[in-house]
Amino acid sequence: MGNLDFSDLGEDFSGEIIKTPAPATTDGLMGQTKSEVAGAMFESKCPVQQCYNGSWVAYTGRVVGPCRKCHGTGILRTKTSPEVLKKNREDAKAKKVLAAKENIKAAVKFLADNPAIDAWFLKKVPNFDFAKSLYDSLIKYGSLTENQLATVEKMIAKDAKWEADRNEASHVNDLDMSGLVKIFVNASKHLKRPRLHIGDLVFTKAPSTGKNAGYLYAKFQDEYAGKISPEGSFMKAWGCSEETVNKIKAISKDPMTAAQAHGHDTGNCSACGRVLTNELSVELGIGPICRGRWGI
Repeated sequence: MGNLDFSDLGEDFSGEIIKTPAPATTDGLMGQTKSEVAGAMFESKCPVQQCYNGSWVAYTGRVVGPCRKCHGTGILRTKTSPEVLKKNREDAKAKKVLAAKENIKAAVKFLADNPAIDAWFLKKVPNFDFAKSLYDSLIKYGSLTENQLATVEKMIAKDAKWEADRNEASHVNDLDMSGLVKIFVNASKHLKRPRLHIGDLVFTKAPSTGKNAGYLYAKFQDEYAGKISPEGSFMKAWGCSEETVNKIKAISKDPMTAAQAHGHDTGNCSACGRVLTNELSVELGIGPICRGRWGI
């Protein structure tokens, strides 16, 4: 065919063939320029539950005004596709749930490492709003701030001092009630809820499952007067009068004589409250069965 001259075409065919790259494309945006792709917007229905065709509708059915999310159009325009936005929201929600679980674990560990603070929360949260707010913050964030921690420790120390001062003020040093404790030990072998009534005073046994297990409670005219430790020491209640303390002192010297005096004065058994009818019971001021059960 002869020698062909391609020099006037201005292209180089002497080496590897050079392919012109195809225009960059984006899914759903093929054929658009870069500037058009950059400015593309996706349209979707406004996701706000209370938005109705661009109007914000209250739960009562009243139209409050335009929806602020979609600016009253009812359509949300975004640069990101709705599918990607939905996945991002789901990922963010999952991340938030995971973070919340980790914070709860951290809070549980913090309370385990600080039993005094844990006990303070157990005691204060039900009736103290400030303590509840601190506890909620601990559960939410997994820890307390330095100021919050310092405040809790200060309150714990203050409560401990107040309790110590109150116990010191309530303790009656010269009142030994070991004799009364002894007869309650005897009665507890036969009775589930032993009770002794002497004059205006009533002595009962504290529940065995409570924090005062082993203690005795004293009431004067149905008002709490104090408690007696297993060792026989008496701790008077706030507001317990000196007159009541003196009456308890008189009983503590000789519980048996006090119980008999109650029977003679009222005609009723101090232990069970029944009317004394037996001649010997009337003479002793207490029934024979109760004498055996109480050891008096």
